[in-house]
Amino acid sequence: MILSNDKKKLKMIANDLMGIVNGGRQEHYDYFIAQLNCKHRTLQQSLMRNVIIPLIKMWAGNMVKGWYDLRNQATCELSEKILKDTIEPYEKENGLPYV
Repeated sequence: MILSNDKKKLKMIANDLMGIVNGGRQEHYDYFIAQLNCKHRTLQQSLMRNVIIPLIKMWAGNMVKGWYDLRNQATCELSEKILKDTIEPYEKENGLPYV
């Protein structure tokens, strides 16, 4: 169960991230990505396992369900390809270890 305070924080983080994306300045994206790359490697793995891969899976699922339009169709198509060609085979063989 997500507590009300946590929901507010998570929504604020999501809105802040979309604000960065909506700004459309490559130097902001590069800086943000570099900051994530500097974080503890275990946290990087947790980010991949708990946020990035589930996001790709969600977008791939949106493709299957038809929950997309021209604004995000390429994202959903690419996510579906990444899921089928990379994530699913990797998860069957290895999975991301908890280190």
